[in-house]
Amino acid sequence: PSSGDTVCLHFIVRDTGIGIPAHQQEKIFESFRQADASTTKRFGGTGLGLSISSQLVQLMDGRIWVESEVGLGTEFHFTANLEICRQQLSNSDPRADAQRQVCKLKILLAEDGLVNQQVAIMLLEQEGHEVVLATDGSEAVDAMDSDEFDLVLMDIQMPNMDGHEATKIIRQKEQSSNRRTPIVAMTANAMKGDEERCIESGMDDYVAKPFDPKVLLDVIAKCTDEERSDPRSGDMNRHRNLSN
Repeated sequence: PSSGDTVCLHFIVRDTGIGIPAHQQEKIFESFRQADASTTKRFGGTGLGLSISSQLVQLMDGRIWVESEVGLGTEFHFTANLEICRQQLSNSDPRADAQRQVCKLKILLAEDGLVNQQVAIMLLEQEGHEVVLATDGSEAVDAMDSDEFDLVLMDIQMPNMDGHEATKIIRQKEQSSNRRTPIVAMTANAMKGDEERCIESGMDDYVAKPFDPKVLLDVIAKCTDEERSDPRSGDMNRHRNLSN
């Protein structure tokens, strides 16, 4: 419903998962809490998502609640009271769009989450980039050994080998070759010090998940542009193998 200059939107997110017991439903909105301690081991996560979501909903003068039955799934509801925009939206900066369209890239996406894979691949392919998928850090290292990429998007929490370890191995291998591929961390970890740890591992930049498409594309453009223009490279593609 709408009233004057504002509108109240009601969103519903439904799944068919394991469900949440009634006595746990209020606790899941607390920081670092999940319905079952074993959930983290089985499905991952930090227990921060719903707490952050609750705070965001409050900022939009809304409320959030859950309806669930064990074994049948869960429905999350939230409302948001938003101001109605009566002005025509301006187009994005054509110069920034043109810069992103200059070069089509071959990108290695190291990501184990199915939804994140689909969203990232759809976005990147819409921009004209070629995407190769690795579902864990070990596959990412193998892909880098067998092919050349313009950029790597590296998730942090992955099975078998995480993003930090994979990046360190990639950087070690690059020391014996004349190439350095930009690596951008994509992670839901938003704790203090996480960005610094990504940089220390050898990554070039950091994008928090869920990522803003424009932010991700701008970071990709910045990292690949820096690689091409770096005077230390000796040519316009320092991350490419110079022996070819």
